[in-house]
Amino acid sequence: MPSSGLESLTQVPDLPGLDEEDPFAGAMPKSEIGALQFLEENPLYDGRGVIIAILDSGVDPGAAGMQTTTDGKPKILDLLDCTGSGDVDTSKEVEADGDGRIEFPDGRVLAVNPEWRNPTNRWKVGVKKAFDLFTDTLIKRLKKERRKEWDKQQRECVTKVLADLYAFDSRVGGAGAALTDEQERERAEYETKLKLLKDLADSYDDQGPTLACCVWHDGDTWRAALDSSQLHPPADACPPATGPAAPRSSPSAVPSERGVGGGELASHPGMSSFRLEQQFATLSPADACNYALNVYDEGNVLSIVTDSSPHGTHVAGITAAYHPGDESQNGVAPGAQIVSCKIGDHRVGRESGVGLTRALAAVVQHKCHLINMSYGEPAAVNNKGRFVELANQVVHKHNVVFVSSAGNSGPGLSTVGAPGGTSDCIIGVGAFVSPSLANAGHSLREPLEDGLQYTWSSRGPTTDGDLGVSLSAPGGAIAPVPTWTLERRTLMNGTSMASPCVCGGIALVISAAIKENVEFSPASLRRACETTALPLHTHQPDSKCTYGHGLLQVGAAFGRLQNLAFGPDVRYEVSTSVSGSNTSGRGLYVREPYQWTGTAVEARCTIQPKMHEDVDNQTVRATFEQRLTLHSSAAWLSVPDTLLLTHNGRGFGIRAELAQVPPGSLHYAEVVARSAGADAVLGECFRVPVTLVRPIPVPNTEQAVVFEEMAFMEGHIKRQFIAVPELAGWAEITLAAGHCVTMDAPRSFMLQCVHATAHTRLDDNSMRRFFSLASGEIKSFTFAVVAGTTLEVALGQFWLSLGASVVTCSVCFHSVVTHPAGALVLDGCARATRVDCWAPLRAETLQPVVKVTAVQTKLRPTKATLSPLSAPRDQHPDGRGIHSLVLQYSLKVKEPGMFTPRLVGINRQVYDGEFEAQMYMIFDENKQLLGCGDIYPEATKLPKGDFTIRLLLRHDQADLLVKMKSMPLVVERRLTDAIIFPLSKSIKGALLGNDTFSQVHLPRGGRCPVFVAPLADDKLPKDAYGDAPVTLVGTATWGNTSQQCGGGPCPVSQTVHYIVQPKKPEEPKPSSALDEPDDWSKANMAALSARIGVLKGMKNATSEDWAKIQEAAAQLKKDLFTTSKAKLRVLSAHLTAADHKASRKNRLHDVVTCAQEVIAAIDIDSLTKFFAMKCNEEGAEAAKVKKEMEEHRGFLVSAYKSLCGALLDLEDGPIVQADKDESHEDLLETAFRNLRKWEDPTNTLLGARREARRGCIGSAIQALNKVITDSDTAVPKEVYELRILLLKELSWTHLAEHEQKCLVWKYPNSFSLF
Repeated sequence: MPSSGLESLTQVPDLPGLDEEDPFAGAMPKSEIGALQFLEENPLYDGRGVIIAILDSGVDPGAAGMQTTTDGKPKILDLLDCTGSGDVDTSKEVEADGDGRIEFPDGRVLAVNPEWRNPTNRWKVGVKKAFDLFTDTLIKRLKKERRKEWDKQQRECVTKVLADLYAFDSRVGGAGAALTDEQERERAEYETKLKLLKDLADSYDDQGPTLACCVWHDGDTWRAALDSSQLHPPADACPPATGPAAPRSSPSAVPSERGVGGGELASHPGMSSFRLEQQFATLSPADACNYALNVYDEGNVLSIVTDSSPHGTHVAGITAAYHPGDESQNGVAPGAQIVSCKIGDHRVGRESGVGLTRALAAVVQHKCHLINMSYGEPAAVNNKGRFVELANQVVHKHNVVFVSSAGNSGPGLSTVGAPGGTSDCIIGVGAFVSPSLANAGHSLREPLEDGLQYTWSSRGPTTDGDLGVSLSAPGGAIAPVPTWTLERRTLMNGTSMASPCVCGGIALVISAAIKENVEFSPASLRRACETTALPLHTHQPDSKCTYGHGLLQVGAAFGRLQNLAFGPDVRYEVSTSVSGSNTSGRGLYVREPYQWTGTAVEARCTIQPKMHEDVDNQTVRATFEQRLTLHSSAAWLSVPDTLLLTHNGRGFGIRAELAQVPPGSLHYAEVVARSAGADAVLGECFRVPVTLVRPIPVPNTEQAVVFEEMAFMEGHIKRQFIAVPELAGWAEITLAAGHCVTMDAPRSFMLQCVHATAHTRLDDNSMRRFFSLASGEIKSFTFAVVAGTTLEVALGQFWLSLGASVVTCSVCFHSVVTHPAGALVLDGCARATRVDCWAPLRAETLQPVVKVTAVQTKLRPTKATLSPLSAPRDQHPDGRGIHSLVLQYSLKVKEPGMFTPRLVGINRQVYDGEFEAQMYMIFDENKQLLGCGDIYPEATKLPKGDFTIRLLLRHDQADLLVKMKSMPLVVERRLTDAIIFPLSKSIKGALLGNDTFSQVHLPRGGRCPVFVAPLADDKLPKDAYGDAPVTLVGTATWGNTSQQCGGGPCPVSQTVHYIVQPKKPEEPKPSSALDEPDDWSKANMAALSARIGVLKGMKNATSEDWAKIQEAAAQLKKDLFTTSKAKLRVLSAHLTAADHKASRKNRLHDVVTCAQEVIAAIDIDSLTKFFAMKCNEEGAEAAKVKKEMEEHRGFLVSAYKSLCGALLDLEDGPIVQADKDESHEDLLETAFRNLRKWEDPTNTLLGARREARRGCIGSAIQALNKVITDSDTAVPKEVYELRILLLKELSWTHLAEHEQKCLVWKYPNSFSLF
């Protein structure tokens, strides 16, 4: 079949090869875009006077080349964490004591530097997890290094316990000697300690150090300081400092303490917000992580700015690095300054909506000329969304040139990502590899004769017909990376590297324009760059889709910009609509089978001139008129000759002759508009892209197509366009490598199958695989297809895989059509649901699997807080304020598992979404942060208990957020094991539970019903019935793949929603009519319960409160002590009020008294005899007695627990005491012995406290560990506090310190900041 792939790589302009004088020069590409030549001729136009915003993962100010510009100015004007991931809540205000010390939220008391000027002596304090500021790579390295010191201390503890054990054995006569009970207990304690140390080592999870942060106002500005001493090694773990502090490559770097005991708060010099003094520092020598500080909200928020990956520093280095004395390492525009806007959020691992919005605001506030953004995501809609609206304002109102990567999702067509490849206001850049880059950067073993696009670089057009890729540039470089990586430079490749290369080149053009007073706008500069770009592989039909207009050429672009300065400052919005269609696009894209029914396609192109909003209507807009000539770049595309364009816009018709396009081919052409007459010097004004993709039909008999012996070389791509048959569900693609003589080693390939359907994300409509093929080898893949559309199968030999190859490709279509179609809704109340299956294309194996994989709980907000944001970083570029909506949801978890919160219809929308932010956080009852997520929700592991989910939405329209105040949230628990529905061949089989359906062979056109029975009650998840609405969800697959593809379930599935049947009622308990109380008795019982409930809940904070409780209890005893049942309830309520957690420490003797009263009121002998019986009597009266006895036992156990707890609290401390009060000792031990008769307290907090006071510290810690691991609710703080105390008692300091550091995060005072 004919193919439109790259048949050869000829007709490529001369590109720089290997530089014999400096073979490494190509590792930082500049020649390819004409930057070196331009700088040789214009050395002062090296970016000076240009400010570039780097919207990325953050830039390390200490990285090589990031200190100064060529004219000695600071390279980095500002370092901003726009995401908020580095924010610290410093709203708590404290005053320094007489010794100049302040207390932090984690309990540390640290001295401030007496040289810090603080007229008020008021300090704002907060804490931050250091690991929250680091990348996963750095955390992994630090954990490994920190573990060495931890293991050393751990071994010392183990050695000490073993020595004590051996000494004990020697003392008692050897390991096998007979022991007394006391000795047995002592020896068991040693063994427990050894096991405990092993268990603690196995479960050790280094949460990292905690930074203590303080903020103050020195009378002129806000300043901040950090205590990073926990990041520094302890004094006995490192050698003394032998030299000066590590050298800094910037005069603005802040020195920090080195060597022993570094990082103390008082040694910090106190830093202002970075933009004021360009100060930065290093957290510690171990991490080598540089940071800057910014203070917001009147000192209530401190932002610690670090990078979230090396990506941003690398990008900044390509754009503007300056290396004095080594120009070959310089970035493209070494004279430019940068503003680093971190949009990569540590918490979610990608850009965040908040980060993007704040970054655009910062661009305007810093009066930047350029933006480079090497980030992006797939989008369902082109050129729309909240971010695109804001970007349009920044570009067209504030005259900022926006450059961004087109994406790394190729090699298929229509794979460009947002925002770079899909937005009009942004210059999208593809990734090109030149011979010099291949040699110097990638160390290719054989020279690359010609340049080519990286195989993975995204291609256009967009699904609405725009070109997608505007320019191309070298997509790799060996550039600077952060110091924490422990290397100066490294190789990265991607369109992320191509974009800053173009951005740097445009910075040179702007620098020249500023110096020579050439007026320009983003629109004129873009036209200058695109119309002078160096075209690549123009003989190939996919050249424009792959390379855009070509390689940027800096010198030619500046020359063109000088000419454009004499014309009107205008940009052109292009809209096309096909005749008879109600949709429009930014170009004409004819791709789908239904569009090829005629011999031609006619479309209407509308051109709307756009000018800056501040231009005068009367003198500029009203007088605007352009005479244009229209030209077609292909014979099959007919266009008018001329167009007189005015401010209100004009339209014209075009016609594409479809008959001239053979099946299976790609044709691309453009309508080019050029200025005519006196304005001819202005040249090209706009282009309308026209892309024709004609698919080949699939033969009805085979339902398959074969592409024989396709020849490949490195970088070659073959594109096959296939009309997917109606009713097709999935395809199986088989690739067979030929027995090629030159294929002497396996070759690497990229396969991508793409449907370019509107309003659908690329990752929902494509499949991409990277694999290798050896000579004669066969590989198969399966993927879902969209029936009735055009499928592109793009197969490319990876550009690094050298040598020839031959591959035969076959694509076979399959389908099992079901009725009902769409989502399959199964009702648990229906005894059977019929699903009809049909094989319309070919014979299929019908082997259905219907299963439930998750439990979905629907929640409504319990609280909604709408508030305006007043901080400058939260103002739109045009000055409009932003509002935040925080929704709070309550989640009760009955079954532990992995939980994912979802906003249906809002998630997975970044650049094309309506909201400027969507982020959620999950907290336990103690406000400990357990997980967070954003547009791509992630699963968080949750135990049983109560949890709070907080969700942030942001928008500038408060009325829109008001509508979201009651927005439902779906929380999905993934089942560990799927629940499979029983399937039958008949409805009778479904009812009786037999006639099981397993597998049926369906001939072509064959039909077969499948009957799905409901799930049995005992198969349902335990949380299938909840307080909130619950739905079970899963999937249904019907067909199997062929044996060549594994013979497993096909890649197409239906979503299953299961409506759970009503809960089965409990069996009624036998009762007698005589036992039924009358109405008067019921009223008395209700009054009794109400009065007792009031007593139990009475406030007990002061002596006056306690007096009221005593009075109420006395009155209840007087009124209700008529029966033992009422008496016990009153006494128990009295005990509950006395034993209230908030005030019990002042009422311990009262608790003892109340507990003893409860115990004395119970007939313990009768209770013992009742529960000693193996078989109780039956009948209504017996059931009544049993209920009463169980209630009495509950009262008794609670009383003993309160008594033991109070007696323990009356002691001086939890550890065994030398001088015990014998009477107290007897009372306590008696209470414990009695409690053990009814409930085992060993693995409880009480049991642990008892073991500790007996001197069995190891056993006590073991019990506490059990409390923590077995708890179904949030663990009380006192459990961890006791464990810390006991660890210190054993001198296991490293364990105690680790536990102490974690406390502040397990029990914070407030929810974490968004």
